[in-house]
Amino acid sequence: MWVKPSEILVTGFWSTDRANPYFALQRRRGHDEAYSGLTSLVVATIDSVLDSKTNRYRILHQRPDSEVYHLIAEADTKEEIEEHWKWIEEHLMPTLGGIDVGVDVTDYVECKIKSLCAQMDEDEIDDFESEKFKNATKKFHKLFNVPPEEKLVTYYSCSYWRGRVPRQGWLYLSVNYLCFYSYLLGKDITIVLKFTDIIALERVQAYLSETIRIGTRFHVHDFSMFRNIQETYQMMEQLANFAAKKLLSEKGAFREEDFFPAVTKKTAPKVISQLKRDLDAKTRSETYRCRFRLSLNERLDGEIACHLWTPYNRSNVSGKLYISSNFVCFASKVFHQINLIIPFRDIMVIEKQPDNPNSSDIETQSALLIITKERAGTFTFSKFDDREFVLNKLSYLLSQYNETIPPNINIPPIR
Repeated sequence: MWVKPSEILVTGFWSTDRANPYFALQRRRGHDEAYSGLTSLVVATIDSVLDSKTNRYRILHQRPDSEVYHLIAEADTKEEIEEHWKWIEEHLMPTLGGIDVGVDVTDYVECKIKSLCAQMDEDEIDDFESEKFKNATKKFHKLFNVPPEEKLVTYYSCSYWRGRVPRQGWLYLSVNYLCFYSYLLGKDITIVLKFTDIIALERVQAYLSETIRIGTRFHVHDFSMFRNIQETYQMMEQLANFAAKKLLSEKGAFREEDFFPAVTKKTAPKVISQLKRDLDAKTRSETYRCRFRLSLNERLDGEIACHLWTPYNRSNVSGKLYISSNFVCFASKVFHQINLIIPFRDIMVIEKQPDNPNSSDIETQSALLIITKERAGTFTFSKFDDREFVLNKLSYLLSQYNETIPPNINIPPIR
């Protein structure tokens, strides 16, 4: 693809396949079996360990009177870079031959390439995830020969222990598979495990650092040296749990789209993996439902730290406010000190706490009142980081809830 022209330093990691007075087509060493040698092995190892996002081919621009190189195009396939080279020969070279001033040559080339980049950006409509993650997805399917519809969730750098020797590589986690690949000095290791085949998953203290040990019926695999082992372990647990639910559920009872909803261009942020964000959201919703014993279709909308005023002992209890489509819940930081559940059907008004200079117990500048029907009374929450946002969110959910209830039905409040 065309890239915005930028100055680069030329290194020995590249070899020139074609050249003319103004351009050079180069190939990265170590990615072509026809060219072997120590340099190729070293470059391939560096790219594998560092997971460098370096394409195999590139085109550089350089004037005969200058030693400065500009990168203008790069590609992972020979066919794509050949198309760019052909375009240069047909559209740029005839014009550059009539320009006498060297600086004008570079200005003209940069102007044309930037124009191509702008056109390419306008044509690209499916940029849901980062370019780095897209490249990792392509590499994942190429290395492990998994089905084309298999969705990559995330990937991590780590070491795999074979005997007492660690092999640095990359761990890939998809919806159904746990895969690992390592390439060092011409030797590679490829591991493909289905989550439904895993019978043991634990964190152990072994080797030089904490290790994630994965057991199947026939083998035990140890992975360590993660940047964030807690995050990696939790992600493995989530995927293993979802795989078990899918395996044990009746036919049609488990729908993958419920756990991995489709993403539209309007709602998709620029994130590394939309699936990973969905998995985290599902886990938080499950924890929310278990803690407050809510129905299985209740989904957590958000949570925020705050204080709850307890009038019986005139104190503020620190904790978190949880918001979903049908409930507002509060859980104290001290486990089981206070668990509060307020159904939206019992709420009459949500408003700011009026300023009261005589009250020193409640911080009125950040307080919200939730006024309920009948005997439930009023609940006061304070010390929000963003009271306006919470107020607007609760008011919107309350209005949405009221609109869904037919006016001729009177639902009695919870006693």
